Amino acid sequence: TPKTIAIILLAAGALSLSATAKVFWTRPAARGHAVLETTLDWKTVYTSSVRINDGQGDLTIIGCNEPLGTVMTKLRQAYASCEMLETFRQNETLGWARVREGGAIVTLLALAPNAPEQTVLFVLTQTPGDFDKSRGPPSAPCLRDPPPYPGSRVQTTLTSEESQMQLEIYAAAAMPEAIQQYYESALL
Repeated sequence: TPKTIAIILLAAGALSLSATAKVFWTRPAARGHAVLETTLDWKTVYTSSVRINDGQGDLTIIGCNEPLGTVMTKLRQAYASCEMLETFRQNETLGWARVREGGAIVTLLALAPNAPEQTVLFVLTQTPGDFDKSRGPPSAPCLRDPPPYPGSRVQTTLTSEESQMQLEIYAAAAMPEAIQQYYESALL
């Protein structure tokens, strides 16, 4: 009846006027890789497929507007349910860990530059097979120009698919001055 509807509306109006409440929406803390995308003061600055020796992986570099200690605490919490392959370690300028998340191996390296409230986070994600391949020496050098120092052996090869940048690290049984002189003449 219209009279009943009017009474219900008046009662609802009176209750809404007398009730004062604040509603907060809380979101559970992100777990695993999700923390990288959902943390407000963290921004992805670079992503690329990479090759380390003979293993593939995905590299993400994140700029964090937070001190190293805060970043490491958030990473510890986010990856707490993952299998720890290398426990979280930290000093004044860097922190790192290696975890198994699902079927992937995730290597985390956080560096604190000279700015106290900023941290740069490197996240390398690999399959277990590619992780094993990247730990061993490369099967062959990739760079040809300039040619490597005679008698040197390639130790590590790093390639970014996105930028096509390559870095190779060699070991040589020679004095640094001799190697420097070789490259000075090779580059002229």
